[in-house]
Amino acid sequence: MRDEVKVQWDLFQATGFPCAFVNSHHHLHAHPFVYSALLNALPSQFRGWIRLGKPHFFTPEPGMIVLGITDKLFMETRRRRCPYRHSDTIWGLGRTFRMQAREVVDAARQLTNGLHEFYFHPRTVNNDADVLCLLELKTCEY
Repeated sequence: MRDEVKVQWDLFQATGFPCAFVNSHHHLHAHPFVYSALLNALPSQFRGWIRLGKPHFFTPEPGMIVLGITDKLFMETRRRRCPYRHSDTIWGLGRTFRMQAREVVDAARQLTNGLHEFYFHPRTVNNDADVLCLLELKTCEY
């Protein structure tokens, strides 16, 4: 795993593109072993940020208690000790493919200084809620 993380980082670096942020499919980068390998692969001069935000929900969701406990046990310490910039919050984990513009706007108005993420998964299917939400946010005047 360590070698794979390093190889992926080196391959990305070879593109010459700057890295604005690091995350992974299904947040695998937050797994203790992968996270450790990631920290070892990133150069000390890395200026991007890592997705480690504390999950926030628009409305109660079935998995939020488990996610909250997991966040408390594992992610709080990572955020506190992370040598790189990281997101403070992440919104929308319980709303994959169901984001709503009004909720996003209301949540954004509550945010304080920091780095906050809103989690969208736009797709190319007809009437995709996340795409429609993004379009509404682009033109809304809430």
